[in-house]
Amino acid sequence: MTEEFIRECEAGSPHYMESTARRERARIREARGDLAGALADNEEALSLARAISDPQELLPNLAALAAAFEVRGRVDEARALARELIEVARLHPKDAALGLSLDFLFTHLALEHEPELREILSNSSFPRWESLGLACLDRDFVTAAEVWAEGGSPTWEARLRLRAAEELIETGRRSEGEVQLEKALEFYRSVGATFYINRAEQLLAKTA
Repeated sequence: MTEEFIRECEAGSPHYMESTARRERARIREARGDLAGALADNEEALSLARAISDPQELLPNLAALAAAFEVRGRVDEARALARELIEVARLHPKDAALGLSLDFLFTHLALEHEPELREILSNSSFPRWESLGLACLDRDFVTAAEVWAEGGSPTWEARLRLRAAEELIETGRRSEGEVQLEKALEFYRSVGATFYINRAEQLLAKTA
């Protein structure tokens, strides 16, 4: 469905939702290990969002590409997008909590902007998104994963459990991290998300 929709857009039927579709396809491509294809979609999605100039599209696409650059070690580019993301979020705080929470707030880069992000989230109109965002800034990714679990999103739950595992293991709480890692792996193996399976298994190997 997403592929067909994007093909129609490319064939000359542009649509407001193309940037969202590309962002979602980027997630699928990344999970399957197609990092180049995922990055191309993220970059095109942001280009489309800039043309729309709607914060509801611009914020999540800035966040997604900043996170993608961080994963790939392109830190300077990630930082540049993070600064732009903060500026847009300040101008549109009521739209910011959702856009920030989807990708950006569980990056390492987010901590470089923690005071500004906390201030922006405090002006959100959506308490649940604010709570989720603050949990991420507190590096309490287990709580954030549980929020996604309650919301019925196994994909985002797994992303946050993997992030929780990384944080817990990095801070010396290895046994707790392994619990989160196994939960994330159970989901990723069930859907064949090879990129995340490899990432989780590499982290698990470090704990052996």
